[in-house]
Amino acid sequence: MATSLRELLASTPLSGGNAPYVEALYEQFLSDPQSVEPAWRDYFQHLQDGLKLRDGAAAEQIHSAVQAGIVKRASAPRLASAAAGTLSGDAAAKQGAVSRLVQIYANRGHLIAKLDPLGLQKRERPRVLELGYFGLTDADLNTEFLTGSRPNELSKTLKLRELLAQLEFAYCGTIGAEFAHVSDTEERLWLQDEFLKGRLKGKLTTEEQKNILWQLSAAEGLERYLHTKYVGQ
Repeated sequence: MATSLRELLASTPLSGGNAPYVEALYEQFLSDPQSVEPAWRDYFQHLQDGLKLRDGAAAEQIHSAVQAGIVKRASAPRLASAAAGTLSGDAAAKQGAVSRLVQIYANRGHLIAKLDPLGLQKRERPRVLELGYFGLTDADLNTEFLTGSRPNELSKTLKLRELLAQLEFAYCGTIGAEFAHVSDTEERLWLQDEFLKGRLKGKLTTEEQKNILWQLSAAEGLERYLHTKYVGQ
């Protein structure tokens, strides 16, 4: 090692033993640059110039304030909201049951849709649409659950009673939709979301209902004609 380099290393204050002193001096510089000696001020300023961010802001902050903030947050008790976000085993099980209930309504709700305007057709309610099938009871009706809904038309959280009313209206009303057989996942989810949004956005006007009836009648009439004209084709 060259003599000049050995002498430089021997005389530098930047050694392990002086680290606390240099750190304290640097903290003092960050707080008030004029409070340190010119030599140290020039040295620390040179460090700061090398750490400047692109927008010109200083990259360094007073370490003691940051460290104190970390210690304070670490020693503080958890917020109530954070604790509340951790579900108990029973609550988590019920939330999972509600999530399955929502999916079953989407896939099986059409089985009990009110498609007979005269009310002559009696449709048995599938057991999978009963609360008991999921381990839920009437005691849970006033409990708020996450709906897991993708469309914003269905609120992200609802009481079970309100959620059931929305699901019954959307999937078991006077319009039924069956799309669980669609093999393409993206297509199936799109159909489900669009149907749910359409049902919950609001009721159709009389003119809209008449237009839909006309189009359905026209489609059925064309189908009957084709079947009569080209039997089996």
